[in-house]
Parts: sequence; C-alpha cells; structure tokens
Amino acid sequence: MLLYSHVTGGDASCAIDLIPPRVVVKYGDSVSVNCSSSASDFGGIGWEASQGDTGLQETRHVMWTVKRLIHWEISPLCFLNNVHDKQCSTRLGLVIYTFPENISISSSNNNNKAMKENVEYNLSCSILNIAPVQNLTIKWYRGDTAIHTEILTNDKKKPTNQTSVFSFKPMRQDHQTTIRCEAHMDLGPEGPQFNASSQELNIDVECSHCSEKTQP
Repeated sequence: MLLYSHVTGGDASCAIDLIPPRVVVKYGDSVSVNCSSSASDFGGIGWEASQGDTGLQETRHVMWTVKRLIHWEISPLCFLNNVHDKQCSTRLGLVIYTFPENISISSSNNNNKAMKENVEYNLSCSILNIAPVQNLTIKWYRGDTAIHTEILTNDKKKPTNQTSVFSFKPMRQDHQTTIRCEAHMDLGPEGPQFNASSQELNIDVECSHCSEKTQP
C-alpha cells in the first residue's frame, strides 16, 4: 500500500520538484515519484537510489519507479546538473513500514496460576517484525480503562521485535478482571494508522476475601 500527499516540495535552493515529496510505502509494495526541474541553466536530472536508479537524464521529468520495494535502508535522491556541470539534489522523504496482524501478552506467573495479592508481576506485550519503531505506542488496559502508556523510541529502519513490560501489583478488586495491551502506529498525514490488540489476560487474585465469579 502506497500513501502520499499531493503537494510539491524540494529544497528551495535547488530547482527540483518532487511529486509527492514524501511517501509512505508498505514493504514489498510498488512506489513511483516524479522529479522535475524548471531551472534555466538545466543540464539534466536523475535519481540515485539502491533500487530504481536512473542515472542522468536530459529530459526535465524523470520517474523513480520500483515495482517491489525491498531495501529498508534506501534513501532516494533526485539530482540536478546545470550546464556548468554543477550539481544539487533533493532527497525524497520515504517511510517503509510493516505492521503485525497479531500481538501477544504474557505474565511472569506463566498465565497458569492465581496471582497473589499485593505481589508484583511483570506483564509483557510482544510485537514482532514491526517498522518503524519510532512511530509505535503501546497502551495497557484493565478492562476498558487505560492504565499505562509507553512510547517506544528506536531509529532503526529495519523491522525489529519489541517488548513492552508493565509491572502489575494485583489488589483484591482486580480479581477476575482482564488486562490486554494494544499497539498503535501513526505514520503521519501521508500514512495510515494501525492498531492491534492482544488477547485478554484473565486475572485471578489469590486472597482470603476475593469472591468467586458469580455463575449465571
């Protein structure tokens, strides 16, 4: 899936227009961006990229086109040569993303036993194969109430596995409630917003006054 804004852009000191100037592309999808110039001393333009490189072209319009974008570290730029063999360039704003269909939740008590009242447990939310991480927010919920938010920071472009750990100390009022985590990724005005929720973790609290769940 390719998403983009419909505004022209470029370095004001370099007579280059990129349409669009910023694109958000799902890993493995196609992408196409037009580079043009109206410079009076035009000598040629071209794209420099690890995929879709065009070399110098004498036309005033040149497309950067990739049928299947698979280079995570790609950083395409369009360059302009004038008649005096001087060069300037404008880099494309490019975000490549991948987002998992499922995320998982686990507990340090192995999800098998009742939790002891007022004892601290670590709950883990695992998000596999996600990029870019700097756009990722993890939210924790008790029932439908948000109880913790974590914003993950990582400048890596390639997919990584991420884990959010929430320290939970159950009280008797938490008996037979549920906890879940959600992953949210915002890719800006040109991109989509993704949300994924884990399964619910049922909380049983071991305490002398915790009531049993009422049977229907």
